[in-house]
Amino acid sequence: MRRADTIARPERRYPDANHSHAVRWTVANARPERRYPDANHSHAVRRTEAIARPERRYPEVNHPLAMRRADTIARPERRYPGATHSLAMWRTEVNARPEWRYPGVNHSLAVRWTEANARPERRYPEVNHPLAMRWTEAGDGHADRNGLDRAGNGFYNRNRTADHSNISLKGGVVPMLLTFLGAAHEVTGSCTYIEAAGKRMLVDYGMEQGKDVFENEPLPVSPAEIDYVLVTHAHIDHSGRIPLLYKQGFTGEIHATIPTARLCDIMLRDSAHIQESDAEWKNRKNKRRGEPPVEPLYTMADAVGAMELFHGHPYNERVRIAEGIEARFTDAGHLLGSASIELWLTENGETRKLVFSGDVGNINQPLLRDPQFVDGADYAILESTYGDRQHNPPPDYASALAEVLQRTFDRGGSVVIPSFAVGRTQEMLYFIRHIKEEGLVHGHDGFTVYVDSPLAINATKIFVDNAEFCYDEEASALLRAGVNPIAFEGLVTASTVEESMAINADTRPKVILSASGMCEGGRIRHHLKHNLWNPANVILFVGYQAVGTLGRTLIDGADEVKLFGEDIAVRAEILQLPGVSGHGDVDELIRWITHLSPAPKQVFVNHGEDAVCEGFAGRLRSEFGLEATAPYSGTAYDLLADAVVTEGRPAPIRRAEKAEAPKPERRPLHAKLMLAAKRLYDLLAKSEGRTNYDVERMTRRLNDLCNEWEKE
Repeated sequence: MRRADTIARPERRYPDANHSHAVRWTVANARPERRYPDANHSHAVRRTEAIARPERRYPEVNHPLAMRRADTIARPERRYPGATHSLAMWRTEVNARPEWRYPGVNHSLAVRWTEANARPERRYPEVNHPLAMRWTEAGDGHADRNGLDRAGNGFYNRNRTADHSNISLKGGVVPMLLTFLGAAHEVTGSCTYIEAAGKRMLVDYGMEQGKDVFENEPLPVSPAEIDYVLVTHAHIDHSGRIPLLYKQGFTGEIHATIPTARLCDIMLRDSAHIQESDAEWKNRKNKRRGEPPVEPLYTMADAVGAMELFHGHPYNERVRIAEGIEARFTDAGHLLGSASIELWLTENGETRKLVFSGDVGNINQPLLRDPQFVDGADYAILESTYGDRQHNPPPDYASALAEVLQRTFDRGGSVVIPSFAVGRTQEMLYFIRHIKEEGLVHGHDGFTVYVDSPLAINATKIFVDNAEFCYDEEASALLRAGVNPIAFEGLVTASTVEESMAINADTRPKVILSASGMCEGGRIRHHLKHNLWNPANVILFVGYQAVGTLGRTLIDGADEVKLFGEDIAVRAEILQLPGVSGHGDVDELIRWITHLSPAPKQVFVNHGEDAVCEGFAGRLRSEFGLEATAPYSGTAYDLLADAVVTEGRPAPIRRAEKAEAPKPERRPLHAKLMLAAKRLYDLLAKSEGRTNYDVERMTRRLNDLCNEWEKE
């Protein structure tokens, strides 16, 4: 209804004019009080009192989003299917020319011309930019989310963007969005989505490991529309879905440290091999059952293709990713190449600095430097894996391990160590080299140590090649003296299947290091099958075991486990080496976050179990005065407006209900333990009235006991 000559010269409109062409005259525009009572009031100047009478609007007029109801969206049949419906009052003849609109541009009120769409900065501030309409495929609005690809817990909306239509934009400024997707109230599956400077990016894209507690929101856009991925470190729970992203159309850039890029090269290939092998095994079973075949989550070709997109960077160098986007990687001390990521984002002349902690490493680890601090940030995204506990005082790791080896070898047993191929295996080799060098195990000189993991073997080489990036002073001094810190006499590597099978034919006391660290896959499951039943052996856990994993099941005291379709009795001694953790404890996390100066406006706590995230955020608020929250998946935050625009809600994973199996009778010793716990509870209930000194002493002793027995 607006004529071209009217639209072309918006300056001709009076700022307070009602731009309803059907009824207005220039003189009427100048005097709002002279408008006809049945005139539709324009979006730009409408006042509350003008909105009060929607019944006066012509039925063919599309009512503004701010106030329209389901029954007032008058004549949808008049809208052309491809037209984006403006907020004010577009008529059929205006909507009829969708070809005037640029496909990637958010279309404003009826007055935008091509030149205005091409230059977002030229849009009038009163224009509302509904995010739901931003992209080409979103022309049909924000309909349901059918057709989501849920493979590997990574899914996206193939046909439209996420529903952000509820976002209200101040002054027409496109928001700078931070959206939490993975590792929200969970420890694994890290993924955060960012929209800024006209680009879309992810920080990490990891796999879920262990028990998946909550549903994750989908990617807001198709993988093909993502421009960048920034990776904090190479662990699979932070990088493992990158080949899936590539498989689904991602062709952008991946940025990480140089060692992270090298480790991802072997880890993602290894993950692809596992995906293909698992699919092949399932398909053999499905064929016998007459069931359809399954596809691997991704293939080796997907992993290789993804690796071609990696760009490696050194530590502490500020890198320009794109116009308005700069990043810097700082040593997080968690894994070779691990980093906290500082991210500077500039939109509409305003800059916000974000810092992603990544996984903050433990102090005094072998081989690696302690975590490095980061200067201030506007917003911080902080992990909380150990946000509810303190590690025990660091033990003499080598002596503690030597004691386990001595006791086990003396009774003729072997020590099986489920170990993460990258990071933890190299630390164990460092300790064992020291044990052998100092002669800490007596009577078993020259004992053999098997590393049964091609991935671990390749990773060990990368550790040696990249020592200058991350090694601490002690390890660096050994290198300067010509000593390989992670090699020694008696070290045997098993690359082939035949070499792996031969290990269990060796009846001598020995050490077996094999992946995976949580026993969820890999060759370690074969070694458990051959060693769990023997009471002379020790299964020694040296890392975190997520809820729902086989490793956690064994630590929790299972009497029997199923491996390769067989029920295997658990008779071996199950131990956990205390204090060996790649994650900083709650004190280290607090030290890291409080070092930020000035303090961030907002701290987002993630990468922790449900209760831990909430509790840790509460402690940051109450004890340190930080604005801290633990967002659920789907929470979107506008960094420019400093406000939540979409509040995520917990959505527990729905699982098929199974008939409850009868619970096995508890072992007599466990029953005694529970009786002792009840006695302790009764004692504590009567402790009210004791002196503060006594209460504090009891609290400290109980916390020490819990720390000793809890996972490290």
